[in-house]
Amino acid sequence: MASFVRRIWATPGLNLPGPVFQECDDLIVHNLSVVGHGAIVYACSDTLINSGSNVFYRLWKTTDGGDGTLSASVLGPRFDLSHRVFPGAQDTFVFDPCAPDSLQVYSQNIACSYGKFDSISIVGLDPVEYSVVSTHHCACQPMPDTSFITLQPKTAVIRDVTIHYHFTDDEFNQIDTSIKITLVVKPGGTSVLLNMYMKQSTILARGGDTIDIPVYLAGNVTLTGETSILLPFALDTNVLRVLSFNPAV
Repeated sequence: MASFVRRIWATPGLNLPGPVFQECDDLIVHNLSVVGHGAIVYACSDTLINSGSNVFYRLWKTTDGGDGTLSASVLGPRFDLSHRVFPGAQDTFVFDPCAPDSLQVYSQNIACSYGKFDSISIVGLDPVEYSVVSTHHCACQPMPDTSFITLQPKTAVIRDVTIHYHFTDDEFNQIDTSIKITLVVKPGGTSVLLNMYMKQSTILARGGDTIDIPVYLAGNVTLTGETSILLPFALDTNVLRVLSFNPAV
């Protein structure tokens, strides 16, 4: 190790020893300062240098290991990006408004250097046309992070979409990488707003009873063919538990 260190840190033309990795203020402690994903290394020599009234130690630095074997670009985080297999094993995702589906994408750091997944943004869709929910795993677990992209495109067109993944490395540098897909939006029905109401304001029941709660929809629309209705609601599950929804016309 000593000969390797002195070969790397030798000063051409000067008879100066290489570093022995001692702290400047504690010669008993030996350590290094390593940044740049392991490619940039700082160390201190154990020889005091006199310069007039100043006495100091020499600080040493290498950016390539002395022989070119260290490189921040080679040692930095590398990410494996993928998406759920689309029909036909192509990079084209077909979205049917009558049968909405989410787009699942994955990312995993396959290098030794630390890189934390932060978020996803999409170029080719307006922010109101999608939402993202991501599952993060601990960096020490060899598992990909999964993101579910819920699509709500407004027009039936073919779009070139770029999914940008945003990461942060252990030195707080921002990393942006991406994959491209083609999004084909099929024509679908028009969305209309309906009113929801209940004809009964009070329903009598006892603990443990199973009851029907009629919910009515009203609006200026005629439902024909296959219809999808989005019904948001909130319940206090300490009081009521939903068993099923039974549609009726």
